[in-house]
Formats: sequence, structure tokens, C-alpha cells
Amino acid sequence: MAAKKANPQTPGTKYRDVDGVIRTYGPAKTAAPKVSVPAQPAPTQQKPSAPAASAAPRYGDDSFNTGQKDSRGRPIFKDRPTNTYFTIDPNTGNKIKGGTAPPSADSPGSSNLPTTGNKQLDGLQDELSDYAQKQKDSGNNINANIEITPQQVQQFVDQASREIDPYYTSIYQQNRQSLQSATAELLQSYQLREQETQVGFEEALQAKRQSLAERGLLQSTIRVDEEKALADSFQRQLTSLRNTTLGTGRANIESVQSNIGSRNLTGVAAPSLNTITARGFVPGQSALKSPYQKESSALFSLSPDITGRLEEEQTRSRRLREEELKRAFREQEARRVYAGA
Repeated sequence: MAAKKANPQTPGTKYRDVDGVIRTYGPAKTAAPKVSVPAQPAPTQQKPSAPAASAAPRYGDDSFNTGQKDSRGRPIFKDRPTNTYFTIDPNTGNKIKGGTAPPSADSPGSSNLPTTGNKQLDGLQDELSDYAQKQKDSGNNINANIEITPQQVQQFVDQASREIDPYYTSIYQQNRQSLQSATAELLQSYQLREQETQVGFEEALQAKRQSLAERGLLQSTIRVDEEKALADSFQRQLTSLRNTTLGTGRANIESVQSNIGSRNLTGVAAPSLNTITARGFVPGQSALKSPYQKESSALFSLSPDITGRLEEEQTRSRRLREEELKRAFREQEARRVYAGA
């Protein structure tokens, strides 16, 4: 009976591998239960954590944390050798000098400046203030309020006047010309209406006399009374026309004065209003023998010391321009100083 062949993979059976090495099958291995192992993160370089505000760095043995905070909540340190205070920029770690008094909401110094809400702007603001403080400590006066000499002020005033005044001068001239034109038209209108009124009175008087003559009353008291009534009516018309004309003349000059002021009307002469009256008329005369009296009065009068609306506007415009020139000068000087610092 043939021998039973051994299972080539039976434990203890020898075999030759592909490399010619004789090996022995070992005992069967039972599968170990699989255990899920969470993936481990790759090792990262740990940065040292920043110290808490309460444990801020001392910056050497010559400075210490005062336990106070500035308006931005940053701790305030004091430097023993210089007896000055400073804070630390949380973005850069640089010192921000605050002067010889602890920074507070009421004292100058970069650590006192309110936050802008932007860290970069806050840092820039602190740097500029720190620079100004250093310049001040060194005896250099860096101030946006650059000193302006009286001679420079006068130059700004003169320049503002050269730029602003021509415009208003032309407006003043236009107002004067308008006044002269309105005055000439007013006088001409008065003369025409006065003549019309005079002609109307004389025609009515002639018609009345003819009617009285036809009635045989030319030498009666009735003629005197009726001619007197006509003359009174004529005088009322003349008075009304005169008062209306003078009122219009006053309104014209007041309007111009309120615009350009009395100073800009210097040399403007008020024309005369020549009028006639019927006060010299004698009722019952057989003919009109120069019955009219003449009167003359100024059409308007100038009021002194009146400042016009345009004058005030001109003054404001000049002052605004002067301030613009001063501000531009200060900015230019400040840039020059900072550039040379």
C-alpha cells in the first residue's frame, strides 16, 4: 500500500523556497483581532505661547510691570534708569514710549491714543507718536502747528484778495450799473406820467370854463369852486405820482445797498426828482399864467456804514482762502521737517 504523501504545508514539513533555501512550515497562526488605531498627526513645530497680559515680560531687570493698563488695555511698564513708562506693541513686540508719566486718557503719548479698530493703523499711529515723543525728548519741536510769521500771514491775505476780489468787484460794478439804469428809467417814467397828468388837468380846466361860459357863469363863484375842485384833484394826482416815484427810488437803493454795501456805492450821486405842483393855481383866472410851482428833492439817499450781503460773502471767501493757504503752508513745512528728520 503506497505511503500517504504529507501535506506540503503540514507543520514540521520542510520545503525549499524559490531561492533554494530549505525552510520548515511552522504551526498555523490564528488571526489577531484588528484594532483600529487613530491616525497620529504629523509632528509640528510648536511655537512658544505668548505670555499672558498679567505676566508680561519684564524687559530686563531695569524695567517692571506697574500693574496698570493704558486706554487700549495694554500693560504699562516702567524703566528704572530713565524713570519713564512704556507699553508693548502686541504686533511687533516693540516698546512704545509714553513719557515720564503713566499713559492715561488725559495725558499725551502714543499709548494714550484711542484705537482706530485697525491694528495696522494703530501701529502706525503709535510709531508716529513715539517718533514725535523722541524728537521732543531730544529738544526738537515737531508740531503740525508750524509757526507763521506776520509777514507770511500778510502774504496769504494779499494772495487771497488777489484771487477773490476781482470776482466780487465785477459783481459790485454790475449792481451799480443796474442801479443807474433803473434810476434813469424811473425818472423818465415820472416825467412822462407828470406830463400826461398836466395835460389832462389843462384839458379838463378848458372844458369846464367853456361849459361855464355857455351857462353864463364864467364870472361867478361857481367857476371858482369848480376850478378849485379840479386843481385839488390835479394836485392829489401829482402828489401820489411823486410819492410813488420816491418810494421806488428808495426801494432800489436799499436793495443795492443790502447787496453790495454803502462802501461800494461811494461816489454814486443821488439824482434829483423835479416835480410841479398846482399850489400856485388861482381859480377864476381868465387864463393859465404859469400856475405851476416847481419842487425838487433827492430821489434817494445813501445810508452810511451798511455792510452788504455780498461784502460778507466776500469776507468769508477771503478768510477761507487764507486758511487754505496757511494749511497748505503748514503741511508743506511739516513734510519738509519730517523728510529732513
